[in-house]
Amino acid sequence: INNYYKKIETDSFDVITCNPPFFKYIETSNINKNSYKTIARHEVKLNLSSLFIIAKKLLKNNGVIAIVHSPERFVEVVEEILKL
Repeated sequence: INNYYKKIETDSFDVITCNPPFFKYIETSNINKNSYKTIARHEVKLNLSSLFIIAKKLLKNNGVIAIVHSPERFVEVVEEILKL
């Protein structure tokens, strides 16, 4: 998503659905030995801020982003959306 979105025209989508990584990545994170699982579960390559910036570029006016995320980070999700 970090590079692919650059190939897509701005304001292209009415809806974006996403299941982003749930966990922040920090030095003490308990990560999986399988790098694919680590990338899927931890914000190694994509964090919430970047996700919403990219979605804002790709969504049409009044477009909607629907994400699956952990309830523990709900406040952070809302804070990131409000920054836009």
